[in-house]
Amino acid sequence: MRFSTALSLVIAFLIALANAGEVPPNNHRHYTYIAIKVDDKADPIDVAHSLGYKLVGPIGELQGYFLVAQTHDVVRRNALSLRRSGVLGTESGTDAKIASKQIEADANVLWAEVQVPKRRRIVARQALSDANSVETSGIKSARQKYQIQDPEFGYQWHILNEGAGQVGHDHNITAAWAQGVFGKGSTVCIVDDGLYHKGNDLAGNYFAEGSYDFIDYKAEVAPGSHGTSCGGEIAAVKNNVCGVGVAYEAKLSAVRILSNTTGNSTDDVGDSSVPADEAAGLNYKFQQNHIYSCSWGPDDDGKSMDPLPVLTQEAFKNGVANGRGGLGSVFVFASGNGGNNDDDCGFDAYQTSIYTISVGALDRFDNHPKYGEKCSAKLITMYSGGDDPEIQGIATTEWSLTGSGDQCTRSMDGTSAATPLAAGIFALVNSVRPDLTWRDYQHLCVNSAVVVNPTHPSWFKTAAGRSYSTSFGYGKLDAGRIIDLARTWKSVGNRMTVFDSGVKTPVNGRIPQEPGTDVRVSFSVTDADKEKAGLLLLEHVTVTVWVEHQRRGDVFFELISPNGVVSNLASGRSLDVDTTGFQGWQFMTVAHWDEDVVGEWIVVISDRDHPEAQGVVKGVSMQFYGSVKDGVAVGATANPLNGTSGETNSSNGTKSGSSNTGLYVGVGVGVVVGLALFAAGWYFWFRKTKSVSKEKLNSNANFMTSA
Repeated sequence: MRFSTALSLVIAFLIALANAGEVPPNNHRHYTYIAIKVDDKADPIDVAHSLGYKLVGPIGELQGYFLVAQTHDVVRRNALSLRRSGVLGTESGTDAKIASKQIEADANVLWAEVQVPKRRRIVARQALSDANSVETSGIKSARQKYQIQDPEFGYQWHILNEGAGQVGHDHNITAAWAQGVFGKGSTVCIVDDGLYHKGNDLAGNYFAEGSYDFIDYKAEVAPGSHGTSCGGEIAAVKNNVCGVGVAYEAKLSAVRILSNTTGNSTDDVGDSSVPADEAAGLNYKFQQNHIYSCSWGPDDDGKSMDPLPVLTQEAFKNGVANGRGGLGSVFVFASGNGGNNDDDCGFDAYQTSIYTISVGALDRFDNHPKYGEKCSAKLITMYSGGDDPEIQGIATTEWSLTGSGDQCTRSMDGTSAATPLAAGIFALVNSVRPDLTWRDYQHLCVNSAVVVNPTHPSWFKTAAGRSYSTSFGYGKLDAGRIIDLARTWKSVGNRMTVFDSGVKTPVNGRIPQEPGTDVRVSFSVTDADKEKAGLLLLEHVTVTVWVEHQRRGDVFFELISPNGVVSNLASGRSLDVDTTGFQGWQFMTVAHWDEDVVGEWIVVISDRDHPEAQGVVKGVSMQFYGSVKDGVAVGATANPLNGTSGETNSSNGTKSGSSNTGLYVGVGVGVVVGLALFAAGWYFWFRKTKSVSKEKLNSNANFMTSA
């Protein structure tokens, strides 16, 4: 017994030696990083050590989620040993994936995933030519009234547009200013490629405490051209430099998760942060940061279809449940610029989350640009540059590696430029009604948005009597109008409910290709279903599909409501030749907002091109989200993201079985005698100081938690 105890202590000591020293949080050249969710009853330090990994730290604000790491050499040797032993059975994959599976088999680990830097694309476009501006009497009057000396203010037509044939083609920002609303008390976090916060246009409003660089892992955020221009649109200060932000008294923080090293805002982003950093960034200081402006997403190449990372899913849910003191963080995302590639924002998982506000773009003539993507997840649209290179983009602050001093641009473009304008208007709203929830912001958008270009063929009437378009959403934001509505708005609260249909498999799932034919899957929702769920009126509807197809881009998806309202979930993509089909992909529509859920809902799946490419529908499910009836017991927020990647969300899972130890050490009797006493002393010291170790982990720069 004594020998066994001494041996255990020596093994523990040697494990500690193996894990000694800090693990750099982003050394992907030498380390394999794996995110894990640990059982609530388990100690993450003990779990990591038992697995033979080094505990890097907690993942942002996500309770129970941690990052562990080990050198590539150790992971490779361990995987080789497992392959030779036959323990893996038919399991295959990279060394890192095998390590992840082995870790996930541990009884104390509920989920594990290898962390690989993700490619994210900033959704800016090529710079447009600068236009000349003649200041009208209205612009001169605004300058005088608000004491604006900024030289580029006359070019900021998105604030006040008095151009020929364009009067009113703006966001009516001055109507908010006229009420004394300038964004004071609000903080918008720019999640992007960095921010030049030392420049005169942003320094006065920069909120350093809410900022962090997850690329270089330091508190000082590196400058970035794209993020700087986005920030200037929101909160450029009133001075004699460039222009002003729409909420020029709001605070501006920056979270850097994108790696754009060229200093050019129109360049693609290469490898950015890993999902763990993305999740930590989206929850960073979420008590002080109110609104997160995100002008980036997956490739707009017309063929990408990446599921939302599990950790990002969890960050969204955590943000709306716990951010802003439980009112919920407001996540604003650009809908993408892939229209010229026949892309569809229904294939962008950041748009199809019910927790985000999807923002499209329109030009100063109220046209939908060709680069704009269409989808039923789009909630609103905001001004930006157009297709004509002579049409001026958005005038804002700029930064580049080759420039010097304070820099300006009149060429910010794409949905990248549209999204910060929405975030800035939300900052104005927050300064008037800081008590509103994340759901209130979505309701305010739906109820205050202004229809633009009303003769555009994409507009149709919803069951609630509103106009909706897959090009424009519910319309553009009007700052004066949304603030007027917000002042008297009765909050819908943070709680919501969901009715899940379950998965249906059609009797004959083969997708026909004859003209006018399709596969239809029906779902009947009864009054009893509605009552049980406590669902009042609809907000979001999601449709999850499992479809095998030899050419993914050939498949079209529609949803028909009991009232005959049709949501175009996906229009097909000519460049998407992928053969993997749809393995639990989730579409989302906001076109049924305030519609009654009761009745027959029909998912229509069709194939209109390339008859040689065949497809089969394997399963379809629907989820209906909306306001919850008083007295119905549901969680603080619904969980709409199960199945986004075709797998059950691991955070709800349970595990049983014995722990899987990743490091075995053979020690001779002589070594035991020599080290037992020292190991025992170290062991008790380690247990005593574990709380100190946890404090150090929590202060790890990579995963710093909010105060």
